[in-house]
Amino acid sequence: MQQRAPVLTLKLRGLRTGRTMERNVPGNQKLTLAEVDTREAQYLYSDGDLYYFMDTSTFDQHPLTTDRLGDALLYIKEQDQVELVLYKGDPISVELPTFVELRVEDTPPAVKGNTAQGSTKPAKLETGLDVQVPFFVNVGDAVRIDTRSGEYLERDSLEADFFLNDLWMRGEVSNLTRSAAGHFYFTLKDSASQVRCVMFRPAHGGEHLAEGGAVIAHGRVSLYEVRGDLQLIADLAQPEGVGELHLELERLKVKLEAEGLFQVSRKRPLPVFPKRIGVATSPTGAVWHDIQNIIRRRYPMVGDAAAGGIVDAFDALNAEDDIDLVILARGGGSLEDLWPFNEETVARAIYASRAPVISAVGHETDFTIADMVADCRAPTPSAAAELAAPDQDELLE
Repeated sequence: MQQRAPVLTLKLRGLRTGRTMERNVPGNQKLTLAEVDTREAQYLYSDGDLYYFMDTSTFDQHPLTTDRLGDALLYIKEQDQVELVLYKGDPISVELPTFVELRVEDTPPAVKGNTAQGSTKPAKLETGLDVQVPFFVNVGDAVRIDTRSGEYLERDSLEADFFLNDLWMRGEVSNLTRSAAGHFYFTLKDSASQVRCVMFRPAHGGEHLAEGGAVIAHGRVSLYEVRGDLQLIADLAQPEGVGELHLELERLKVKLEAEGLFQVSRKRPLPVFPKRIGVATSPTGAVWHDIQNIIRRRYPMVGDAAAGGIVDAFDALNAEDDIDLVILARGGGSLEDLWPFNEETVARAIYASRAPVISAVGHETDFTIADMVADCRAPTPSAAAELAAPDQDELLE
């Protein structure tokens, strides 16, 4: 008696449509695997239901829909490296690295010292993935996830790896290419070593990159698991020879600009008739006396002002209910002398000020981050005093 071939139930996915279906086929039927091509790619951004990936060799961008990506969206974020799968030249899906590192966004507080085997708690990651993690993991930690099982592999604290996220590298530029989208790909090298680098638009300093040129670049280290490449994802580049303070100033400008602290749309108009003006400056310097004399001469109706250290002064001024305007002022000096006005804490204090701020730091040619965040910049402290109050003679006329 002839034995019948077993029937197999297969779950198939259409390469062109992306739809999943089930088919019953005889067990002795010969099946042929579809020939697909893979390309190294990078996830750039999403636009509605489309997710864009860039072929890192040709710089071509390929859109994929949500149904094509499926659960892969739970493991990738912008700038991550993947393998783009193509069928007859058309992108159909992506292949993920064996594991990825994702930040914990929400989880119950950590239990210090708890290392009991098998003890876990729920956590939500930055991509929306829900996983079980050990009790010692906390919000802000980066955890390693197996993309095949969706399970936690090991703890990898962001604080422990902080030095890999804030690096400066010097070297000679080689193998420089620029994609149609405005991204730069290059190698930094010296006499003994080299490292691959990528600078994504809109990072600052791409105009300083030239084949054979010497630069210093700031960025973070990234590991592309599929190829085993270590690379620097740069967010800033400057010509070699620029001082460290200038480099730090440019880095902070990039950071604060991205957060919107310099946006013109958020700057407030100055009051026409201020009743009380606060001044944040040194109480012993000539600047304080110049501002007092000019405002008394131009607009004697205004009252007393508060003074003190920069951030403390803003705290004090914000506590006053009737401050209409704040002047932040200092006389001229070197970059080192004016550096407090380039500090991030001062920038955020200006941004959080309840009253509009006029920044008047240094001489006319000096320009600080305080000037960029303030609602109005004056070239000198004396000019700030004139901007702050109307002229009583003009008002009488």
